[in-house]
Amino acid sequence: MNTSWNVATPSATFASASSARLVPPTCRIRLVAVDGGGCKGVVSIGFIQKLQQGLDRTRPRGVQENSDFSIGTSTGGIVNLGLYGKNWTPNQCLIFFRKFTKIIFASKAKARSSIWSWVYFWSWISWIMRISGGRYDADILEKCLEEGYGTTPMFHTVRSRPSGMKYVVTATTISDATLCLISNYHTEGKPTSNLRYKHLRPTSDTDEILIWEAARCTTAAPTIFKPKRLGSFGTFQDGGLKNNNPVRVGLRQVSRIWEDGDCDLLLSIGNGFEQKPLSPIASNFRNLFLDGALARLYRASMESLSLSGQNSWDDHWHGLDEETKTNHFRLNLPLEGKEPGIDDINCMDYLYEKTMQHQGDMDDIVRAFLGATFFFELDGTLVEEGPFYICYGSILSRSPDSPAFVRRLSAFPYAQFFNHGTSLGYISNNDICKLCGRYTKLVAFRVRHSSDQADIYLRFNRLYHRRISAFPKPIDWFIGRQKLNAKFGQPNHKSTTTGPRQSDCSCQLQRQRNIPINLPENRKRPHVVRTRARSKKRRLVDTVRQSA
Repeated sequence: MNTSWNVATPSATFASASSARLVPPTCRIRLVAVDGGGCKGVVSIGFIQKLQQGLDRTRPRGVQENSDFSIGTSTGGIVNLGLYGKNWTPNQCLIFFRKFTKIIFASKAKARSSIWSWVYFWSWISWIMRISGGRYDADILEKCLEEGYGTTPMFHTVRSRPSGMKYVVTATTISDATLCLISNYHTEGKPTSNLRYKHLRPTSDTDEILIWEAARCTTAAPTIFKPKRLGSFGTFQDGGLKNNNPVRVGLRQVSRIWEDGDCDLLLSIGNGFEQKPLSPIASNFRNLFLDGALARLYRASMESLSLSGQNSWDDHWHGLDEETKTNHFRLNLPLEGKEPGIDDINCMDYLYEKTMQHQGDMDDIVRAFLGATFFFELDGTLVEEGPFYICYGSILSRSPDSPAFVRRLSAFPYAQFFNHGTSLGYISNNDICKLCGRYTKLVAFRVRHSSDQADIYLRFNRLYHRRISAFPKPIDWFIGRQKLNAKFGQPNHKSTTTGPRQSDCSCQLQRQRNIPINLPENRKRPHVVRTRARSKKRRLVDTVRQSA
């Protein structure tokens, strides 16, 4: 399991291939899932652009910096591989996607002028004739993908981004439509038979899958493109046949990769959906051509390929408890009239414009991402004080650029941290080390027992607040995750007294700083001043009794 964190200094971030970003042990996962939808993919890219602008306009790769795991299907796979595989900005993804779709679907625009395109009878007859092949030239598709993504392998770390970012796209086998995952990571252990999907794992350098090949597999929609033969793995087609909305597959992967497998937040991004009546009126007149078996089969197959995944999301959403729902989000665009086809390039400009005008829950989603950037670590074992225990810890940031992140939060001048309604202090530049740039806010609070649950959240203003990563959780959970109760010390051979401070600042300026910490009042409470200097035995300095 990935439970360590090794972060490059802010100035080195996105500049070195050796920089790594792993999930801290007391953090949970931020998951992004993108639906399939053909040309409607401009909707997903538009939402990602708006999310990036909301997170921080000055950081063009803010979406990648604020997510740990991503999964995409079909068109969503194209977007996913661009963002996370090549570390493109959302604007770069949009430029590539527009050019890509207009080239591969160019012949469709000409076909619309044909009289046969208006004859329904011909549409399903031609569909039957194309079952074994594709409507569009797969060679053109492969050329576009190879030129766009290059020959970068899935397991290759692009120099412009840190390693540790996990991404995956879906495909299906042509034999029985078994779901297959193509990723930039290996999962531990042997695949279990009840997963109902396969994870394609290269066993040698010669078997390594290239990014463009993964894109080719996930976009091989039946009747649209021929399936793709992938070396010794087999032949694959569009992943949307099985999971056009890959949210549930992504959640299963998170539970396999990370211990506990919880998500701080989940963001599902759609491509637009047609709002249909719950009880459509059935026709009393059955037409052989319109309602016959072949026509119904054609409509069912086309529907399965063109759905945005909204129905899958609704099923997922209704299965969640109320607490979990607060961390699961969906961005999608309600469409007026009939949903465009997956190869309708003429709809792209209209859909993109509508997406830019649609706000949805974007503000709340941005606040959720900002809150989950912070996380908490205990600085050591609990300190007994009468009937209570004092939890000394630090609120840290997993942002690659903490100074810029704190500047972003200046839009909320009264933002402060709370634990169960008790303030732990305001966000301040004073908590950023002047030398290394890391954010570390020292905090302390009391509990009656280590099994007591803490609930630290960031209050942006009087109306809005979001929990920081992993909360609410009992203190025992943090002790276990940091291995503070390990009998033989830490995995890094350090004492259990001070804890596994992987994100500790080693700069002398930070270590020598005295930071006052106000403990919450409970009758008579002492005011404790903590020093930054680390020692095996904590010292309480300048304890002043306060009157009730």
